[in-house]
Amino acid sequence: LDFFMRSLKIKQELGDQRGTANSYNNIGLLYNHLQDRQKAVYYYEQCLKIRQEMKDRRGVAVIYLNLGSVYADMGRLRDGLAYLGKAILSAEELNTQDILMSAYEARAAAYAGAGDFRRAYEDYRSYSVAKDSLLNAENSRSIAQMQALYDSEKKDREISLLNKDKELQQKDISRQRTIRNFFIGGLALIIAFSILLFNRYRLTRRLNARLDLQNTEITRKNLQITDSIDYARRIQDAILPP
Repeated sequence: LDFFMRSLKIKQELGDQRGTANSYNNIGLLYNHLQDRQKAVYYYEQCLKIRQEMKDRRGVAVIYLNLGSVYADMGRLRDGLAYLGKAILSAEELNTQDILMSAYEARAAAYAGAGDFRRAYEDYRSYSVAKDSLLNAENSRSIAQMQALYDSEKKDREISLLNKDKELQQKDISRQRTIRNFFIGGLALIIAFSILLFNRYRLTRRLNARLDLQNTEITRKNLQITDSIDYARRIQDAILPP
């Protein structure tokens, strides 16, 4: 309680209307739990004033429910039923099944406590309908959340698969590039080696041709020398007597 009181004071000093209203409601709930109904009513009413000024329709419906419940517990059935009726009307206008369910349940209990079992049964049926509607809405919301989660996980898996496929494609492209570069490098090496061999072959042919020419010239000169020697010997033989 001390904590809620200090929180209320801080909210008031800050001018926080919503926080002040929530603090009043929390203190009212605590006093109701402590069986101090009069103080619970006081703090609920303070909360109601602020929420009405703020036009917080859902917050007002909650306080109608709280006031109706506490008045019913105090034996002030007329006041309790009046506030619970307001809570039901507000909840129906806002289509808030959780408040509607609680209000019908509280009013059914109030009617049962007053011995009006027909109305108690009618409100209990309305409570069951609101409860089923709320459960269906929660189930639909859960299913929607599960579907959204599934879609998100499916999308993440697809992205992961696409990334892996892209990675494999990059590796394949890199491997093909390496093979291509190796092939081009090998082909360039073969061409360079072939050019080298061809040049050496041409050089060898050129050297052999030059050597053949030189050998031919040497042979020709040797023949000329031999012919000259033979010619000189014949002349000598002709001049000198036998």
